[in-house]
Amino acid sequence: MNILRIATVIPAAMLALTIAGCNTNGSGSFTASAKQYLFTPQGGSGASGNAKKVVLLDGSTATTLTVSGLTPLTQYAAHYHAKGTASSSACASGGGITEGFESFTTDASGSGSVKLLSETSKISGSAGAYINVHLASSLATVPLCADLEQAGTDLPAITGTSSDKSFTAQGGSNASGVAKIVTLSDGTKATTLVVTSLQANTQYAAHYHALGVASTNPCQSAGPITLGFANFTTDASGNGTVRLLGLTAAVAGDLGAYINVHLATDLSNVPLCADLKK
Repeated sequence: MNILRIATVIPAAMLALTIAGCNTNGSGSFTASAKQYLFTPQGGSGASGNAKKVVLLDGSTATTLTVSGLTPLTQYAAHYHAKGTASSSACASGGGITEGFESFTTDASGSGSVKLLSETSKISGSAGAYINVHLASSLATVPLCADLEQAGTDLPAITGTSSDKSFTAQGGSNASGVAKIVTLSDGTKATTLVVTSLQANTQYAAHYHALGVASTNPCQSAGPITLGFANFTTDASGNGTVRLLGLTAAVAGDLGAYINVHLATDLSNVPLCADLKK
């Protein structure tokens, strides 16, 4: 699922967040310093764009890719790559993929954007030396690369807030968990779901839901889906984590009243719900 499609030309960014304060209910405020790194065109593509990284203190990193000048109405893939051995230049080093973005489709002008919230340790240092944008139908075709080993350019600081919302078990489930929500002043929201005691080795789906009309209790209100997480699979203990980076406007107010975790094969089976209106 594509969370965002934007058209712009800037560099990739690393935003290191410093939490200014946290209280006992898991909420707090922070300021964030930012850097950007430009994509460079590869193979004579003429494309351009940026990758922006926000490193959060909860161990996750938010990355937004914004590109232009690609082939219109075409599907692309993008990945973090580790530093390879083929060259001292990161973009020519031939390193392996360490983390992948969901595929995205450019608009009629050849512009697009995609977002990723990932585990910071997977893309730190040489594990996240560069980001390639590939043609989805042919990963060997790489029109853009952002070298994250370069110094980058400082951006103005941003601010934001963080909060933790507990899941409650539904339908006799013994599961539990927490939704860790970080809202940034750049208009994005980073959400990490950490769940336990679900069915082992089982695929689940999760979504933000708008407030429905079936009940005044958000979790019972049967509201429509407004933003979806990628499916995830629990481990042998029934535990799992899934992350999402999206636009705050998509889940603002009653548009983001609650988060459900569903059995992926049966969305009517909902073992967990987090009431975000509390």
